[in-house]
Order: sequence, then C-alpha cells, then structure tokens
Amino acid sequence: MAATAAAMASTGVRAFSAAALSDRARGAVLGGAVADALAAPAHWYYDTSALRRDYGVIRDFVKPHEAHSGSIMGLSNTGGAGRGSREGRIIGDVINHGKREYWRRGIHYHATLQKGENTLNTQVARLLVRTMVKGKGYSAEEFLEAYVTFMTTPGSHNDAYAESYHRLFFQNHVKGVPPSRCAGDDGHNIASMGGFVMLPPVALLAAARASPLGDDIDAAAKAAGEAAGRHVLLTHKSEKLRAYAEAYGALLARVTMGVPLRDALALAGRAIGVDVPSLARKSSPPYSTACYIEDSFPWLCYLAYKHGHDIEEALVANVMAGGENAHRGAALGALLGAAHGASALPKRWVDGLYEAAATATEADDFAALVTSGTLGDAGAAESRSEL
Repeated sequence: MAATAAAMASTGVRAFSAAALSDRARGAVLGGAVADALAAPAHWYYDTSALRRDYGVIRDFVKPHEAHSGSIMGLSNTGGAGRGSREGRIIGDVINHGKREYWRRGIHYHATLQKGENTLNTQVARLLVRTMVKGKGYSAEEFLEAYVTFMTTPGSHNDAYAESYHRLFFQNHVKGVPPSRCAGDDGHNIASMGGFVMLPPVALLAAARASPLGDDIDAAAKAAGEAAGRHVLLTHKSEKLRAYAEAYGALLARVTMGVPLRDALALAGRAIGVDVPSLARKSSPPYSTACYIEDSFPWLCYLAYKHGHDIEEALVANVMAGGENAHRGAALGALLGAAHGASALPKRWVDGLYEAAATATEADDFAALVTSGTLGDAGAAESRSEL
C-alpha cells in the first residue's frame, strides 16, 4: 500500500524530496567508498589483538602494510575459485596483471593499495555507477561488457587481491563462455558479502524508478530487492546469495525513501529470519566475522542497528570487528550513506579518498541519474533498464 505524506509523518518517516534523494544517492556511493578504504588495511584480520598490534584503532585512512600475519593468500587458487594450486595464470595474465607475485602466505591481500585507495570490489561498484550514468540507466549487458574490459585491462586498478567470484568468472571467460554465463558457484566461496558491494546503485535506481514521487515505499522496496537479486546473479551463481541480496536491496530502498534506519533493519531481519533488535542488545552477535552471507549480513544489520546513528562510530566499529570488514564495510557504508545522506559523512574521509575527485564526480552524476524523473520532473532520463 502506498504511504501517504501524512502517514509518513505520523510514523516519523522523513519527508521525501528530490534534494533528500540526491543527498542519499550521493551518500550511498561515497559511503561505500570511504568504508571500504577505511577497512582495507584491517581486511581479514580474524585475530583482533593482532589487528590492534599492527594498526591500533583505525579511525582514518592508512596504507596497508605489506605483511599480514593472518593472510592465507598463498593458499588461494590463482587459476580459479577457493584454495588450490598457484600454477594457474588467471591471476597475473588475465586479471590483476603483475600482481601474482603477491599471492604468497603472510602478504597482505591489499599490499599494493595506497592510503585511502579502494579495493577491487569497490572499484567494480564504481565502474557500475559510471556505466549506468553513461547509459542513462541500467543494462546487464553493458555492465558485463564494461566489467570484462576493466578486469582484463592492465593497470585498470591497483589491487593485488581478487576474490573467488572474479577468478571463477574469468576461468570460464577464457574458455570462451559468453559473459552472461560466466558466473559460477564453487559451493563454498561464492555466497559471500563481496557480492553486495556493487548492489546499492542498482537498488537505488530501481527504487526511484518504481516510486518517482516517493509515495509507494513498498513498491520501491520490492523493485529494489528484485533488481539487486537479478544483478548479483550476473557474477555470483548462487540462489542463496540472491535471496539475501533481495533483502539488502529492499533495505536500501526503504532508508533511501526515508524509512527510519532501525525500522528498515527490523524488516530486513525478518526476511532472513533474524530478530535484529534483539541481536543488537548483545555485546557481540553469535555469528562468524567471515565472508559467508548467512553470517556477514546479520553482522551488517547488528552494526547498523547498534551504531548507525553515528556513521563514524559504525564504520570504525566495523573495521575493528575484523574478519570480512572491507566488503561488509562497503555494504554498511552504502546503507548508512543512503540513510543519512552524503552530508553526514565525515568530510576528512570523503576528501581523503585516494581518488577523491573522481569518486565525488561519480556520486554527483549518479545522484543526478537517480533524481531524474522524481517528483514529476519532466526531464527524466529515459529508463533503458532491465530492472
């Protein structure tokens, strides 16, 4: 049922406006980027005492050290998903050119990144934003074409690490499989938080197209969830992940349309069978900090519910919780940016990004795309989307 302005006001939902939507769309892009860059040095530290020993409490961008006591990158398969042989040449020859030498035990996953620089998954999310802006809408075909070009072009990014979904996709690609069928599932590593990093722009555009006047939150949430679920399948052949992606997409839509963050989180939790308000009363959630989606999405909800009133507090808490904090952080940062707007992000973080000017332009351009057609704007960009 459509939510009227009066009903929204009575439940404490902030009024929907083109200015608010623009700020929240910018916030989703910038929030994801700053959270990812903040967490990159601490990524996959499961021993939080080692994390504090190596970095202290991370409150600002720092360059990742070359050494990482908990790194098992040397056990990862350089020719496909998961762990395995280092004989394969997907890493080094097909993607992540010149980075194969870093795939050794004890080397930091992101040793090649600079202070404030984004990891590969957030680079792909930013690529998706640029592709959507260029095409004035969403196209799965155009994203896949851009993704293949980006990943196979030497020098397109500076990250040493590429998680399993990238390696499996390009293992299939080099065999001549069409991009639309290159997504795979090794049965263990694909249903992970890394797939969430690129979902915010897809979900937000779908929400805005479904409810241009911001008066039907349920329709916006449904459209955003379905769009996120479809998009994640392009690179992750996992129905489990798709189901969680739908819950995350709907969550993003609700906060973007002005639903209070905690109310939206409670609804998202119900969709995955988790009582988020009760979870947030615990000192720490009873889930692993690993990447697997059945653990990492509840962690995201916990952090957002408990600390989401303060973006800085929430993102620092995410970093210091360890584990899969870079991709979890990117998804959390996008959520909080969508809830509070870019104006609520710490300026030192936004300005301190390694590619601050380019990321700000991407956020501005995406906000213009999302708001075109809202509130009766006759100059709306034609929707070419498959959402």
